[in-house]
Amino acid sequence: SDPLLASAAPVFSQIAHAWANAEWKWLQGTVNAERGLVREEARRMQHLTERVAEAERQASDAIDFADAKQLQVLELEAKLQITNKSLSVGSSKAKLQGVLGQVVH
Repeated sequence: SDPLLASAAPVFSQIAHAWANAEWKWLQGTVNAERGLVREEARRMQHLTERVAEAERQASDAIDFADAKQLQVLELEAKLQITNKSLSVGSSKAKLQGVLGQVVH
């Protein structure tokens, strides 16, 4: 075997080892950076999930409020119909009394 090649082998081995070590560190850094991105994305998704839950709660509250207002409107409409019928009956009664009064006199 070539003595020059034999003497260079440890240097090439060190270069290869240093290269592999640098590549390993680069890969670890890349993986750690990706983990950081994943953690950040998970935090962002958690924040969005919380915001969606809050929006759903507010929408539910708004629907409950609208339902309560609709019930109030229906109650008022029912009272108004009763009042209108009472007025109608009262008006008819007054007209009838007026007619009876004319007939009697």
